[in-house]
Amino acid sequence: MTGHQQRSTGRTGTGLHRMPAISPTTMRGPRRPIHLQIARLTLAGLAVGLIMGCQAENRVALAADPAGMAPKALTLDQPSDTPSAACKPLHTAAAALAPLSLKQTFADDFNAGSLSVSTWETHYPGLANIPDNRTLPTNSEQQIYVDKNFKGANIDPFVFKNGVLSIVVNKTPPENLSTFKKLPYTSGLITTRHSFEQTYGYFEIRARMPRGKALWPAFWMLRTQQGWPPEIDIFEVLNGNKPDEIYMTTHWKEGGVGKHQHTYCQIAVKDSDKVFHNYGVLWTQQRIVYYLDRKPIGEFATPAGLDHPMYLLANLAVQKGANDSTPMGASFDIDWIAAYDF
Repeated sequence: MTGHQQRSTGRTGTGLHRMPAISPTTMRGPRRPIHLQIARLTLAGLAVGLIMGCQAENRVALAADPAGMAPKALTLDQPSDTPSAACKPLHTAAAALAPLSLKQTFADDFNAGSLSVSTWETHYPGLANIPDNRTLPTNSEQQIYVDKNFKGANIDPFVFKNGVLSIVVNKTPPENLSTFKKLPYTSGLITTRHSFEQTYGYFEIRARMPRGKALWPAFWMLRTQQGWPPEIDIFEVLNGNKPDEIYMTTHWKEGGVGKHQHTYCQIAVKDSDKVFHNYGVLWTQQRIVYYLDRKPIGEFATPAGLDHPMYLLANLAVQKGANDSTPMGASFDIDWIAAYDF
């Protein structure tokens, strides 16, 4: 299988665009970058919902994993049935499963206490000092993604404590509004666009969600060669007041060149804002399988053309509906991000 490849720095590609989130009054489907000529997502019967309840627990201060590190190798159960075109639920007790051994190709456990600049970029493709490369206006997002070096503002949304990276949202200081495109909130984005990419494998984040109106955390993958789709969303929360509603989505073009399509599974993780969980996706030539705590929960057949290297992104966006009830200082907490090959 194709393992990770090291990327050179200095790419200055074109801008990135995402679709706005679908209204809660319509059939729900996640958003992401999209070319301007595409007006809206077309669900076209592709949506399949999966609800799984998890026992609620009190919010804990530290990541639940005692080692605090992504394992160097692991074995997953993968389905062995014939996958359908749309994401469908997997009930582990009834599913035909086969073990799959995996070896680590990438990991950041965030135990160093700072963000590695050789691993992570903190903006979308393009120059780091351009505000347009630090938000997605096509989503009507209200945040600008900053780092401590951006525009001399010394605003750092990345907080490290006990081996956990917290991406923190706050109000933009009044003196920075004009420089920050008048966006009222600051937050953070990390990507491996210049350091790591991989075709096929298992990709995982161990994380705890924020709770609050208009907060929009996500962990996802984009094709390294710019152009959208494809995209694989390992997870995202579309309603910040309901962080237990987790969406896992994949976008692609028919045959790799045609009409935009997507499919998703939805799961309910009742304690997602209180304890850490592992959210993962297995991407093979035959199937895409979504995982919660390394248990398969949904799968579908890998679309034709979804076979190019992709890189990793994690971010905390703020939606248009943010207001005074949106909690400032809320954080998207990440214990680790890791990738594996067969």
